[in-house]
Amino acid sequence: MLKNKNIIHYIAGLILFLGFSCMNAQAHLEVHIEDIRSKNGDILLELLDTNEITIRAIVKKIDTLPIVIDLYDIENGTYALKFFHDSNSNKILDMNWMGIPQEGFGFSNNAYGLFMPKKFKEWLFEVKGDTTIVLIPKYLLK
Repeated sequence: MLKNKNIIHYIAGLILFLGFSCMNAQAHLEVHIEDIRSKNGDILLELLDTNEITIRAIVKKIDTLPIVIDLYDIENGTYALKFFHDSNSNKILDMNWMGIPQEGFGFSNNAYGLFMPKKFKEWLFEVKGDTTIVLIPKYLLK
């Protein structure tokens, strides 16, 4: 009889452990970046938490269009993305003499104002399990 109680306790503990493990399940975030003007250069992408802290930074050489960037082992939660098309691969968002970006840039939810992004809270999106998001860059100069 004692063995049966031990087995029941073991199974109950295993069920609790698996239940708590699923609460912080890891997700896959697939980012599609469409309407890039050329295959020149790289995409620089940052995944930010709700405090605007970068938790992942990726540099991806543009080899195919549209661009797909996979982020694995992301915890379910709320995030934001920002990126730019570094067409000359210098790791800088180039600006003209007036401070206007010369390369394409973007934010999650394609949250653009007239010349700048909308407020950070408008960039936020939820990751729940496998999630796909589509981003479109904004090019201010031709």
